[in-house]
Amino acid sequence: MHFCGTRRASTLVEVLVVMAITAMLISQLLPAVMRAREAARRLLCRNNLKQLGLALQNYHATHSTLPMGYHWPPGTGWTYHLLPYIDRGPLYSSMTVRTPKTFTTSIWRSGAEEVALGIWLSVLRCPSSTSPWAVVNVNGIRRRVPCDYLGCASGLRTTDSATSLQGIGAPNLDGTFYRMSRVGFAAVLDGTSNTIGVGETFYESAELDHWAIGSDDLGRNGIPDSGDASEFLGSLGVNLNLFDDGSSTDSLELSFKSCHIGGCQFLLLDGSARFVSENVSRSVREALGTTHGSELPGEF
Repeated sequence: MHFCGTRRASTLVEVLVVMAITAMLISQLLPAVMRAREAARRLLCRNNLKQLGLALQNYHATHSTLPMGYHWPPGTGWTYHLLPYIDRGPLYSSMTVRTPKTFTTSIWRSGAEEVALGIWLSVLRCPSSTSPWAVVNVNGIRRRVPCDYLGCASGLRTTDSATSLQGIGAPNLDGTFYRMSRVGFAAVLDGTSNTIGVGETFYESAELDHWAIGSDDLGRNGIPDSGDASEFLGSLGVNLNLFDDGSSTDSLELSFKSCHIGGCQFLLLDGSARFVSENVSRSVREALGTTHGSELPGEF
């Protein structure tokens, strides 16, 4: 004889209790998952900076100097000069960079140069970034990829200008990268472990834009543009993590910033990468931005 066991159905109360417990567990688990993912993204961002640091070391070994912050009138940025050192030699060789002939035309609006501006380079994008993957129809350029890293032009300058001595586009600044810069490690009197070379940023708007390789707004007819050095450069003369509030001030453009909580990551000239709090003191921040200010930044 075959006996069938009696199956007991779950009550509504039991189902609701199980659902409540499951929801509680998920609510506790999700933040941990998000933190783990952000930790992984931050690590990848740091690796990007270390790759750039190695490229800068190799560039210096070849040329006895670091690359220019930007070169005018061609309008090439420091990332352009690093292309052969980040395994992008063919891209570098595809371009024939020359001096624009007029104010209204640019070498970056046609040919291989325009194509290069639209090529995505993983080492120049932070995995946490909210920058668009590409921006179309930018000032006559069909496709342009933002860059999430800026060269440090100064620890003191506060304006985005090439015509003011206080601007990051002026020559002979106190940082690592600036217009026509030729900074060698021997000139970094503050020490390479105390001096920042590159830091994080991201594209926020058409006014707060940052690009890689080249710019049509920096080198026209042999005269530097008055206010677009921030396409390649930032300054530690302004606070970290100043985000777009609609005012489009110089400080917003020059600020190093990130999508990591509480600060952003920087590459020191000794090749190491460090996370710096957005609450770091002004004196420490400025000391890290200068190459020969004779400051001691202390702990950061």
